Amino acid sequence: MKEEEQAYYEIKLRGGSMAKIPLKPGQTFDPKHRYIVTTNKFANGNKSLVIFHLLDEYCSNIKNSRKQWKKDRKPYRCTFTNPGKSQWQSSPINYNELDRHIKRTKRFKFSDFNFPNYSCDWLDLSVDMTMNFHLPSGKMGMVIQDFSLTQRFGIGIRPQLDREGHLISSFLPQLTMRVVNKRKKLIENSDKVLEIDWLFDFKDLTNDCISLIDIFLMQFYTKSKYAPERNWTFDEDKIGLKHGRRLMDKISWIRTITGNNLDIEPEIEALNTLRELRNHLNHFDPPSFCASVEEIVEWLNMTLRVATILYKMRKCVGAKMSEELMTFMVQPIVKFEPQSVFSYRVEQYKPNSGYNTSIWR
Repeated sequence: MKEEEQAYYEIKLRGGSMAKIPLKPGQTFDPKHRYIVTTNKFANGNKSLVIFHLLDEYCSNIKNSRKQWKKDRKPYRCTFTNPGKSQWQSSPINYNELDRHIKRTKRFKFSDFNFPNYSCDWLDLSVDMTMNFHLPSGKMGMVIQDFSLTQRFGIGIRPQLDREGHLISSFLPQLTMRVVNKRKKLIENSDKVLEIDWLFDFKDLTNDCISLIDIFLMQFYTKSKYAPERNWTFDEDKIGLKHGRRLMDKISWIRTITGNNLDIEPEIEALNTLRELRNHLNHFDPPSFCASVEEIVEWLNMTLRVATILYKMRKCVGAKMSEELMTFMVQPIVKFEPQSVFSYRVEQYKPNSGYNTSIWR
C-alpha cells in the first residue's frame, strides 16, 4: 500500500522547503508518485515499421501484402541462407505474433524468434574490448588491436592498446541502448522528477539522442569518402568538409551522396526542438531554465522521433537495421500523471509559462 501524507502547496529552494501551505483536511499526497507513466501507444507508426522491416527482410519468400500480413493468422517459419550457404529457420511468426511480442516486451531481439543476428557492418560492428593489466618492458607483452576500420572504411587507423583501458570502434549500438535505458530510468524514477539529478539525467538523454544522429552522419561521410557503396557519389567540392557543419547541412549529405530523398519533414520540428534544448542545457545561454513536467513529457516523446529519423536514414543509405535501433523505435509513448489532488487541470498557456519564458525570444 502506498505511503501517503498530508498534501501541501510547496515551493522549494535548492531542494529545501521555501514555502509550505497545507491543503484541505483529508487531501493526501503520495511521496512516491510517478509523474510520468507509459501508455500502450507507440510513436510515428514505429511499431509497424519494425514489424514490416522484419517481414520484408527475413520472410520475403512469403508474398503477402501489408494488408494480408495484418489479417493472416497462419504461423510461418521464415527461412534464410547466409553468404556461406548455411541455412536457418525462424520460430513460427506472423504480423500479429510480432505485434503481441513487441507490445509485451517493448523490445526486439533477433534471438527471440531465432532470426539470424546481423546488422550494418560499417555502422554497428564494434570491437569493444578492455584490458586490466600492464606487463612492464622487458617481459613478454600483450596488445589488443582493431583492424576493423581498414575493413569497414578503408582507412589506415589501427587502434592498439598495451595497458589498462578501452578499445572500441563504434558507439552506435551501445549508445542506442543507453538512450533506451536512460529514458526508461527517467520514467521509472519520475517520482524524483523535481530533483536536480533527475534533470541532469534528462540533459544527458537529449545529448545522447542528438549524438546518435551525428555519429551516424560522421560514419556515413567517412564510408562515402574512403569506401563508398557502388551507387554512391562522393564529391568533396560539392559536399564540403566534415567538421564545423550544422546538423541540417550534414543531413543533406544523404541525398547528395545517395541520390535518395530523405523525407524527415514529419520529424523535423521535434529534432529542432531537441537540438535547441540540448544546446541550451549544455551552454546554459540564456542563464535560465524553466519547464513544466508536462513539457518534459512532450520532449520525452520527441526522442522517439529521433528513432524514426535514424530508421529513415538507414533506409536511404541501404543499411541494415540493428536490434538496438528497433528496440529504440518500439519504446512507448508516455503521459503526464499528476497527483490525484491536482488532477483537475487547466491547459498551460505556454507563451506566459514554462520553457518559452526562459529562452531568448
